[in-house]
Amino acid sequence: VLLGCAAALGYLAIDDIFVRFWLGPGYEAALGWEIAFAFNLAISAGGDCAVQVAGRCGTNGIRNAGLAIACTGLVNLILSIVSMKLGSITGIAVATDIAQSILNFVLGAYICSQLGMARLQWFSKSWGVPVGIIGIAALLKGWLPRYGLVPLASLAGCYLGLLFAAAWLAGISREMIRSEIAMF
Repeated sequence: VLLGCAAALGYLAIDDIFVRFWLGPGYEAALGWEIAFAFNLAISAGGDCAVQVAGRCGTNGIRNAGLAIACTGLVNLILSIVSMKLGSITGIAVATDIAQSILNFVLGAYICSQLGMARLQWFSKSWGVPVGIIGIAALLKGWLPRYGLVPLASLAGCYLGLLFAAAWLAGISREMIRSEIAMF
């Protein structure tokens, strides 16, 4: 969750600079595209644990994970084709966000039932935290000026605060970090 939020926040912070460097100063990244792709990063990373754990829940887990992945892949394809026919690149990215969210909920529910965990707690951390953090980040990106050193520094400062909020909401503590460093 935290790494997905970090990747999405980093992407939102520097995409404008990257697009201008890549295509030239006359080009500007579409904010809707940026936001939809940032959600994609965060939702995919937040749900990755459910995919990994479901596949380790025996033969049924592998079958259920495969079936869920195939079905949500089909949902993604159908929604992407509809978006393409409507001429919406943002819609294609949102289609992936929707499919990844469904996958997160389906496999999250499965592993919660297998492991006796609370579903609401799982969903709030694996989906709610990334969506909430990136939603706030998107609002900030739309509200602050997009170019210049001061706006970029302001955005980076806000995003750093959001990253700390994501860590806290995901349950990461100093003790957990110390324990991970000790194991490493």
